[in-house]
Amino acid sequence: MEWDVFISHASEDKDSFVRPLAKRLQEQWLRVWFDELTLTIGDSLRRSIDRGLAQSRYGIVVISPDFLQKEWPQKELDGLVAREIEGVKVILPVWHNIGASDIRAYSPTLADRLAVSSSAGLDRVVDQLLKAIGHRASTGNRPQAAATLVAPEQLPDAPASQKLDDYATELHRRRVGQILVGKGAVAIMDGGALVMHVVPFSAVGDKPTSAFEELSRNPRRFRPMSESGGSYFADSRISYDGLLVGSNAEGLSKPQRAYVCVFRSGVIEAVQSSLTRGRDHDYLILPQLQASLIKHAQIYTRILAECSVSPPFVVCVSLINVQNIRLLRDFMPRGAILEDLPCGDLDRNDYDFGQVIFGSVPDDYNVTAIALRPILTHLANAAGLHSSPYFDAAGNYVLADKL
Repeated sequence: MEWDVFISHASEDKDSFVRPLAKRLQEQWLRVWFDELTLTIGDSLRRSIDRGLAQSRYGIVVISPDFLQKEWPQKELDGLVAREIEGVKVILPVWHNIGASDIRAYSPTLADRLAVSSSAGLDRVVDQLLKAIGHRASTGNRPQAAATLVAPEQLPDAPASQKLDDYATELHRRRVGQILVGKGAVAIMDGGALVMHVVPFSAVGDKPTSAFEELSRNPRRFRPMSESGGSYFADSRISYDGLLVGSNAEGLSKPQRAYVCVFRSGVIEAVQSSLTRGRDHDYLILPQLQASLIKHAQIYTRILAECSVSPPFVVCVSLINVQNIRLLRDFMPRGAILEDLPCGDLDRNDYDFGQVIFGSVPDDYNVTAIALRPILTHLANAAGLHSSPYFDAAGNYVLADKL
């Protein structure tokens, strides 16, 4: 998804409430579709709004007396309602200068939804919205290193979040390209590979971090990715480029099943290869790939924060060397015949599943999964599913206790 939230509102509420709300959400490193922030000269308003509705994870609907009188915001609400299929929560209502009786007269269904009122104050509204989205605020109960964000004002030439987004995109594509032609940090095995980058804000511009000494002091913390969650640590070395941790018991001179490279900038590159399963090495298993990403994204961001590399972090994911491989939608039952199982046929060599921004260090695997959900959904799309099947109606990751 291109945006985390779409804000539907009446223009009369913009100055008093919506603009401050959008600014506060941006300060929490959410990608906000808000007409004032998103539209530029020459844009088609209707097409831009349609795109915002379709490409946002959630729709914040600021319901006020003026909202109920407007045709356009109600059409936006209709578009969000249409996306709430199979119990997936999309609409996050905020009541502004209005009471339950007024909303019930307009829509009993909307009145029955749990909502937050602007009368509780902007801090309360932002806090409740972040909880509903599964996003943690940039201050609170977590390691002290994670509590300080770099101020956007330190990047006067562009919004900080966009600068980080662009840098991470370019870095991920460049590194994936190098891995594809055998010029990665170390040789990897055949059979498909999962590539993840964790990019901290402080790395923008390839700036080395003073935390590298602490990061490299204990290589065993950087467990290479694996589906079982076990540690594949076998060998490590520190070089001009950074710290390299491999999984092969014969050392880093051999191709690795998985490796982690911690660059001097604090960027983490994690690669897991030899993914294919079966006698003919012709299939991958969706929930295993997703579990590996969730588990290790949580591990790596926590280590960065503990070593004073502060959020936000961008997490980027690609799948490479997988052409003509099947992506099974679920675990393979004992005795099952591969040809009978639902799957997606991967018809290209590499897939870029985009990126997400972690505004803070996730508290647990469920919070990590929620933050990664746009990537996990994109992975599920490659398996022929409209969304990841491992989230319940409340938006929680149902396999968290198995990681």
